Amino acid sequence: ANSDLAREATEAGLSAAEKFVDEFPNGSDTPMATPNIAKKFRASEEYATAAKVLPFCRLWCVVELHAALERGKPLIFACGKVVGGGAKATRVVVERGEAAKSMLTNCAFLVNIEAAEAAVLADKTRELAKIGHVNFAFVNRTVSAALISAANNLHTGSELGAFVDAFSCGELRSLRALTATSVVEVFNL
Repeated sequence: ANSDLAREATEAGLSAAEKFVDEFPNGSDTPMATPNIAKKFRASEEYATAAKVLPFCRLWCVVELHAALERGKPLIFACGKVVGGGAKATRVVVERGEAAKSMLTNCAFLVNIEAAEAAVLADKTRELAKIGHVNFAFVNRTVSAALISAANNLHTGSELGAFVDAFSCGELRSLRALTATSVVEVFNL
């Protein structure tokens, strides 16, 4: 699946997605951080290109996110960076740091299940009906919260956020074994 994502990212115009991750949308020097800026970005050509590779903007990814939530599974996000440019891009590696944190924060403002991209309109209509309009706000809110949580877990040079992710998946030992100082750092207290 990772090699498919890398190939699709390259075919869809990786430069727009890279700009979204590594720089900031619309030439800004800060993350979006406001719904109004996110709304303007969603109306741009740059977003139209990036939406083809962003998981929460693709219908079948949204369907999978909803299925996970419906079964009570935690959503844990990480940032990936395509390794090996062009048609030879075959691997995605986990990225940390300020660019990754900004990308996750920006993405949290872009989640909108109703706007999910689909190649076949009938698929979109059918799958969104299965999810149910009454559940859209819940899915949007929960996915956005998971993205913000992931952004907050990204401490430059620190792996402590992984302990919170593990705890969310039911692995309790790592988080419980942290010192009081580390817990303060993990939760930004």
